[in-house]
Amino acid sequence: MKSNHRPLVKVWDLPTRLFHWTLVTLFLFLVISGELGGQLMRWHILSGCLLSGLIIFRVIWGILGSYHARFINFVRSPNVALMYLLALFKGNAGVYMGHNPAGAIMVLLLLIALCLQALTGLVTTDDVLWSGPLYSWVNEAIAEWGAAIHHALEVILKLLVIVHILSVLVHEFYFKDPIVGAMIHGYKVVPQDHKVEANRHNRALILGLVVSGAWVMWLWSLPL
Repeated sequence: MKSNHRPLVKVWDLPTRLFHWTLVTLFLFLVISGELGGQLMRWHILSGCLLSGLIIFRVIWGILGSYHARFINFVRSPNVALMYLLALFKGNAGVYMGHNPAGAIMVLLLLIALCLQALTGLVTTDDVLWSGPLYSWVNEAIAEWGAAIHHALEVILKLLVIVHILSVLVHEFYFKDPIVGAMIHGYKVVPQDHKVEANRHNRALILGLVVSGAWVMWLWSLPL
C-alpha cells in the first residue's frame, strides 16, 4: 500500500483492533445498563465478566503479542510522557508508529482502572436481586469495599475516557495524525528509516483466547 508515495505498514494487528472496539462497545453498554438498572443489571454483570476476560486477553497479548501491542515496546515513564507532551505543543515531538509516551500512560491507566472496576463488580451486590458471580466467595467487608471502589471508579473511568477522546480528537484534527483510521484498518505511514517487524504470533493469540475464554465461561457458569 502507498500513500503520497510513502509506504503504509500494518501497525495495529487484528486482535488489538478487535479488542479496542469491543472494549469501546462494552464500556458504553456497561455505563448505560449501570445507569438504567432494573433487568438490565443481569446483562450488566454478564458484560462485566466479559470485560474482565478482555483485560486478561490484553495483558497476555501485551506480553507475548505483536510488536506494537507489547507493553515493553511502548510503555515509558511519566517523565518521558511529560517531555513528549511539551515537545508536542512546541511542534518538535518525535514520530511514533505505535502508542506515543503520553498515549501509553493513558492505555495503562485505563487498563488498570477497568481491571479494578471489573474485579470489584464481581464481588458486589445490590442486596435485592443481583450479585456478582464471586460475591459468595468473599466476606461482607470485602464486598462493601468492592462496592465502594466500584462506584468511585465509575466517575474516574468516565473522566479518563473523556480525556482520552479529547486527546484523540486533538491528534486527529489539530496535529493531523489519523489515529482513528489506523485503529480501524491498522495501517500508518512509515517514518523514514523505520524498521518494521512481521506480526506472527499465533501461539500467543491462541493462549490469550483460551485463557480469557475459559475465565469468562467459568464466571458465566456461576449463579448471580
